[in-house]
Amino acid sequence: MKTNKGFIHIALPLVVIAILAFIGYQYFYKNQEKQDSKPAYLAPSEEVQYQWGFVDLGADVDNNPHTKVSLNVDGKVYDAGTYLGGCSEVESGEIGVTGELADMNEKSRVQCWFAGSGDEVGVFQEALEIIVKHGELGEGDNGDAPFRGNFKTLFTISPVLENKDNTQNAATTTAQKPCTPRPACLDAVPRCLMPETPDMCPKALPIQNKDNSIACTQEAKLCPNGSYVGRTGPNCEFAPCR
Repeated sequence: MKTNKGFIHIALPLVVIAILAFIGYQYFYKNQEKQDSKPAYLAPSEEVQYQWGFVDLGADVDNNPHTKVSLNVDGKVYDAGTYLGGCSEVESGEIGVTGELADMNEKSRVQCWFAGSGDEVGVFQEALEIIVKHGELGEGDNGDAPFRGNFKTLFTISPVLENKDNTQNAATTTAQKPCTPRPACLDAVPRCLMPETPDMCPKALPIQNKDNSIACTQEAKLCPNGSYVGRTGPNCEFAPCR
């Protein structure tokens, strides 16, 4: 009896540990399956480059300077508008003219400034879209704080540009699988009893020559007497055996 009790005291904790280990394994395995089954959404590629271009258009009749702004995205140039004053790119982490940092989803931006007010053009990531927006800037007056806001969409950049691998895959075409040569007896009269399979080539069609004559495919049918006949006539049917 003492031996049995000692065995139970040793075996029981081992059984409990084994059960807990099994439950833990099942829990981990199920969670891993759920994670693997979730759709993978690709984040925009870090290789995409946003390059701003500026063209000084000089002053207008009122002696106000203007600057034309463009955005180059992986070689494609977009017109981002013409603005009053001088324009420059605000680097990542750099404070803008109104003392602010870029928004969390703003990938790149430029600011134009003249006589206490200005404009901002920024590249924003929203879900899977890249959107270029224009906003207004102001230095504030009469105790008011500097202003930055009223952002409106100028245009949207296709998400395809954000994943170059997808662009290359979309341009790849799949070669068509060649068909199995079609036995001539399937189109003969009387027709043979050979079954027709889906991978066989389609029935041969007459070929129209430039002189409107019909050119039939060069196939032959074996006749009972051992001779062969070919296709002829407007429907390219096999000639009768002799």
